[in-house]
Amino acid sequence: MELTTTANCFVLFSLITLFGIHKGLGQWSDWWTYSGFSGPSNWRINKDWILCSEGKLQSPINISAESLLFDPGLKNIIVTGNKVSGKLTNLGNDVTFFVSSTDSVSFSLGPLPYVYKLSQIKFHFGRKDGMGTEHSIDGKQFDAEVHLMAYNSDLFKNYSMAERAPRGLTIICLFIKTSRDTTHTELSKITNMVSKIQFRGNTTDIDEISIQSILPANLQYMTYEGSVTQPGCYETVTWILLNKPAFVGEHQLNALRTLRMDTPDHPQLFMFDNVRPIQPLHRRTVRTNINTNIKCPIKREVQYMVNKNIIKQ
Repeated sequence: MELTTTANCFVLFSLITLFGIHKGLGQWSDWWTYSGFSGPSNWRINKDWILCSEGKLQSPINISAESLLFDPGLKNIIVTGNKVSGKLTNLGNDVTFFVSSTDSVSFSLGPLPYVYKLSQIKFHFGRKDGMGTEHSIDGKQFDAEVHLMAYNSDLFKNYSMAERAPRGLTIICLFIKTSRDTTHTELSKITNMVSKIQFRGNTTDIDEISIQSILPANLQYMTYEGSVTQPGCYETVTWILLNKPAFVGEHQLNALRTLRMDTPDHPQLFMFDNVRPIQPLHRRTVRTNINTNIKCPIKREVQYMVNKNIIKQ
């Protein structure tokens, strides 16, 4: 066992040296992936990412419908603003829409103590339907997961300043299900641009995406305190997971699955399956504003549609 540990350490050191990661954080940001040697189990080898292995408030989590706590004090989420423009970028590990700093959509109330300004939108998806989300409900996944990432604009000037600070971020999580006969009009503004961002580093401009059209009309949700799901796993996120999924066409999700995670020199590496494994709950409480039994606020009756199965409590 001691020999194996020593050998593993030697391999880690050799590969780190080979990739020149010791030279600075820029190399680290290019190094990590979702699988293999540079996958989640080894994110910890960067000392600045210690929370990825030692943190107690890590995300994503599995949500047990039976353990959800109805909180009558949770307010409705207020969405201020609507249309945003920006740049759609292939970052290798995900595709991200960076919102222009001149546009403003913000989230407030709900479980949020401050106002949070939308900064970026990230997409996570699997190679197959039913295995594309980071969060799961009773162990089951949806087809994809969209993260609307916003920073505390009451206290900070931008996302970078807020991401390591307590109460610095909120992430609105929207689950995605595919339907053969559906086209999500607003998300098509992104999926139609996939051909322009096939490889890592590719970017293209997109004008006037309606956030209100992406979000469901009914903003019932679940919420808990957690972390960013990518290195350095900062435990600064108030998660808001929307109860109602969005439906997109199969062709729209299949377009995302053509994205590569590297340059044209290595076209065989695909981006799909960019999901971090489920993290321990560690006695955290997942609250919800969903309660269909008015007479008894302690009893919870919640339904979630996952992989065509109804999970009812």
